[in-house]
Amino acid sequence: MAITLITGPANAGKARAVLDAVRADVAGEAEPLLIVPTQADVESYRRELAVEGIVWGVRVERFRGLLAEVVRRAGVDARPLTPLLRERLLTAVAARRSVTPELATRPGFVRALAALVAELEVERVTPVRLRRALDAWVAAEQERGDGSQRRADELKALFSAYHDLLKELGRSDPEQRAVLALDALRRSPGLWGATPVRIYGFDDLTRLQLDTIE
Repeated sequence: MAITLITGPANAGKARAVLDAVRADVAGEAEPLLIVPTQADVESYRRELAVEGIVWGVRVERFRGLLAEVVRRAGVDARPLTPLLRERLLTAVAARRSVTPELATRPGFVRALAALVAELEVERVTPVRLRRALDAWVAAEQERGDGSQRRADELKALFSAYHDLLKELGRSDPEQRAVLALDALRRSPGLWGATPVRIYGFDDLTRLQLDTIE
């Protein structure tokens, strides 16, 4: 499947080019997906296409809609964990397993930990891989005596306990679910089918979004 990248300054006609591609897809009965950054963009482009009589045959979604379609087509049936439930699980894990107990009560700690966990999941970092990497880091930092061992032990304990709890609950977090689906598509690209995907309006892309496009 080819990837075409359209670049240019503001008002260079990028939106027109993308919408022309969507119109061509619909004319060819390809049923494309148009992916845009915000819900306001979703409504705006749905209206614009509807004015032209294009109501059926195209779906306008945010990126999470594309990821949901990837998961569906890849056949990943792991039960999803909502972001709120993940924070609650991490709160419980931090309270039980943190090397520094008061750390769990610091404002913003759990949210920062959730962001780190999400980043590790997208990079396919398992608890074993994280432990090996942190052990290597600690060995390199030992001469400094700056508490790196304590910090490494804390992070290893938190990440391992979180994964253990997910297994116990039979759940996967959003990033785990997404990368399972993306890796399934890499192994069997035919699972996606021939649906064109048009992506427009993003100033930047997250690592998971880039992974999805690739």
